[in-house]
Amino acid sequence: ELLWSIKKAQMMEENFLNNIKLNQLLENLLTLALHKTKEKCGCILLLNEKTGELEFEPRAVKGKAVSNIPEKLSLNKKSIVGTVVKTNKPYISNDIEQDENYYPMFQNIKSSLAIPIKFQNRCIGVIALESEDKNSFTEQNVKEITSLSEAATMFIRRAQLYKETAKTGSGIMIFGRSSQWKQVEKKIEKASRTDATVMLRGESGTGKELLANAIYFNSTRKEKPFITLNCAAIPSELLESEMFGHVKGAFTGATYDKIGEFEKADGGTIFLDEIGDLPLMLQVKLLRTLQNGEIKPVGSNKAPKKVDVRVIAATSRNLEQMIKEGTFRADMYYRLHVVPIKIPPLREYKEDIPYLISNFIKEANSKFKTHIAGIEDDALKILQHYDFPGNVRQLRNFVQQAVIMADESYIKITDLPEELQNLENFNPMEEKTLEKDIPQTKIFVKPYNQMKEEILTQFNKTYFKLLLEKTSGNIAKASKIADISRVAIYKIMKKYNIESFK
Repeated sequence: ELLWSIKKAQMMEENFLNNIKLNQLLENLLTLALHKTKEKCGCILLLNEKTGELEFEPRAVKGKAVSNIPEKLSLNKKSIVGTVVKTNKPYISNDIEQDENYYPMFQNIKSSLAIPIKFQNRCIGVIALESEDKNSFTEQNVKEITSLSEAATMFIRRAQLYKETAKTGSGIMIFGRSSQWKQVEKKIEKASRTDATVMLRGESGTGKELLANAIYFNSTRKEKPFITLNCAAIPSELLESEMFGHVKGAFTGATYDKIGEFEKADGGTIFLDEIGDLPLMLQVKLLRTLQNGEIKPVGSNKAPKKVDVRVIAATSRNLEQMIKEGTFRADMYYRLHVVPIKIPPLREYKEDIPYLISNFIKEANSKFKTHIAGIEDDALKILQHYDFPGNVRQLRNFVQQAVIMADESYIKITDLPEELQNLENFNPMEEKTLEKDIPQTKIFVKPYNQMKEEILTQFNKTYFKLLLEKTSGNIAKASKIADISRVAIYKIMKKYNIESFK
């Protein structure tokens, strides 16, 4: 029970960091860091890898800043945060007057702590905390803030991905939090470091395109083109021309030279969605491109052109069965499966459904100008019971429909699509809530102080019941273990109606 309480605390922390808006996320991260160190002054800077400058996020600056604090900080200027970026290691300075690397950012500072935010084993930002007292920071602080930084990295990269992709259209949002989904993101991170061909395998609606964008965004090719080509959406007779281009007169209707998608992607990345729908004839030509980096426009008599393109492919098809049937080439299969990544269906990580719903409600409110606050327990239980053959895409559609149909501030069963309302052999009133799904339902939409009090109540009841059981009701022993006074324990027992161990 104590371990579960700790796990819930970690879930609360993750929930606090789970924000797709980068400025709000960094503000929340700084708030947590200051709370853990009991300090009041600090900031978060992110590295602009294009310019090589550290940039301040205005919402992630707390304390009395010096009058000349810049918006950006060059790594050429001597500073503690700059040193952290270069060394990729934590930095404690408990007497800044003796520290030649100290660069003044806040008033009346005596000691400083800076922790790197690491991604792909490089520093992409710094959490900087400062104190008006000397010798304020310890190695324990380093461990705590480093752990917090590691927990926040995934959320920071997601928020940066959303911010970047929102500039050119709908922002790419990734919300999964289960262990299965985190394993997928770890593989994505490793794959992003290289130019290796990646094969994304998963059912329709699992998020393959989102992850292809994430690979591109986290790769060294992020400043180069990213081209998407859906092999199932283009007629087979036109697909070769789309891929490799054509010359004028190559076929009826070819009235001009056309540049293919591979040539457009030169130096960057191409995402070949639904690669399992690629005709056998084109598989042969694509295989040559994958092997030699050569393309030849349809109808061209010239020598093939060389292109430098990183390929990410995806499919929902059973390629192994297709090989047996002779509809997919084995040599193509092995050429594509350099880094295969399996994306789990939503039914395998249903514990994420409450978090996904909460974020989809926010997304729908922004899109449809609605004001839905959350979802009622019974409606949530139905969604958690459903297996979602269309996976996350289907869940998003259901939530959007419910947001539009809702007459009140919370989504009810009657707001859900009819196929969910008429689920056979399921009564949400009889469905037992699983502990692994905590926190439940309205945790994301209740007022902050109300939610905080509810979770603290649950934590105190669980912790002190277990503590009294382990100490056989001996308050003196319990006081030593909990490191609080006996009077405090008695007050907590009274407040939360906790009976003495019998």
